[in-house]
Amino acid sequence: MQLEVARATSIVLRTLPFMLFRALIWAGVWVCGVAALAILGFVSLLFGPWSFWIALGALLALSGFVGLGSWAWFQLVRLPGAQHMALIVEHAADGLPPAGLAQVGWAKRRIVDRFESVSAFHSYSKVVGKALRDMHRRVLGTTVPLPSPETDEGANAPARLVELSMARVEDTIFGFALMGDQDSPYARTEQGVTRYCRHGRRLLQTSVMLTLLSWAAAAGVLVVCLVVLGLIASAVPASWEVARFILFLTSIFVVAVAKWEVLDAIADTALLLRFLKTVESPTSEAEWNARLERASAAFRAIKRKAGTLTTR
Repeated sequence: MQLEVARATSIVLRTLPFMLFRALIWAGVWVCGVAALAILGFVSLLFGPWSFWIALGALLALSGFVGLGSWAWFQLVRLPGAQHMALIVEHAADGLPPAGLAQVGWAKRRIVDRFESVSAFHSYSKVVGKALRDMHRRVLGTTVPLPSPETDEGANAPARLVELSMARVEDTIFGFALMGDQDSPYARTEQGVTRYCRHGRRLLQTSVMLTLLSWAAAAGVLVVCLVVLGLIASAVPASWEVARFILFLTSIFVVAVAKWEVLDAIADTALLLRFLKTVESPTSEAEWNARLERASAAFRAIKRKAGTLTTR
């Protein structure tokens, strides 16, 4: 594991220009957030402190009602994460990705070239996630039940940890799908899911360990941010409650960005390297493929796509 994490860190650092560009995007998001909070702070000066919290709650509720949260998550986290993974795969495979800020344009084009459109990638991401969860529930019989969208089954801390780790597995399968230009992404995904299934429990344990390590590192970053920004907040007049609140949110924001853009990228790369090492000598996959096909409608959808998409 140490070797994978060390090599993963080295690979991720080669994508530094892309991460710096992402940091600028997040800085813009932070400025917009601070501006919104400043407006709400002005409202609190006019109507009293409770108006700030009422307005903030109403704004968050409205965002959730119109689905802004899920859209923002895909555009700010999921899609850029996929673009970052495309760069990581090129470096891991000793390819020739561009240097400097040209990495940004290359990564965007890579996703569109491989999946034909961003919306097609969005659909792909959904079906792969469903297939992997079906596999763990119905084929591997994972000890800790995964949370189900239809029920509250498994809605406990261990199950949520496994759910977070499954997202990392999705990124691994996605990275594997990017490695074969001669096949369609769905054909590569079918191969990746089938190979993963043979070692699923062991690889999921690795993913859980990497998830815990990434959260532990994020907790360390949070402590540092809280200490630094706490010292700054102590110098702010007590009457400036909104300013202190903004400093607190800034510490949370910095930690979240560090986790999404750096720590998760390292963990995802480490799991991808472990996956490639584990499945480098594949045995017969026909039995596992048949079991997956019987157990998962999502996997059958992947196979249909693999048979109908034109080889790129």
